[in-house]
Amino acid sequence: MLPVVRVTDRVRVLVVDDDVRVRNALRHLLDDVAELQCLAVDSHQAMRLVMWGQVVADVAVVDVPSVSSRTTALVERLADLMPVVVLSMSGSTRDAALAAGAFRFVEKNADVGRLVDVVRLAAAERAGSLAPVTDPGHNVALHEPRSEALPAPGPITEGAEVDARARR
Repeated sequence: MLPVVRVTDRVRVLVVDDDVRVRNALRHLLDDVAELQCLAVDSHQAMRLVMWGQVVADVAVVDVPSVSSRTTALVERLADLMPVVVLSMSGSTRDAALAAGAFRFVEKNADVGRLVDVVRLAAAERAGSLAPVTDPGHNVALHEPRSEALPAPGPITEGAEVDARARR
């Protein structure tokens, strides 16, 4: 399990999904987390925001349904501005998403707690408040891009927090 990182300011999350129902569901799920504030758009709107220099977010959560030059370009452009968490139903998009600069890859069937943890981790890294730490059980530095190996969804304890321990 990834450590839950306490973020003191509200984290602005850009949610990008072309399916309006999924986009709104993700926005509602993430908006229910006290420190997260979401803007949900489709991929065309997201690209326009990037091109016009109007992206005001700390972390992007982007659905990549399949590998295409358009989705790869979107991830690359967003990754130049902020950490990008890529969501997909297809594990086959993982390598392309990470190669395009994604911070993490999370399968859509993950429980919401996993997604929130990864968004918090991305926000903490962007803020520079997280030194590389080892993820127990994976022995991989958390700041290195990698796919999230997701176990079956488990119970989420409300209000439970685990502080990330930074090595000095």
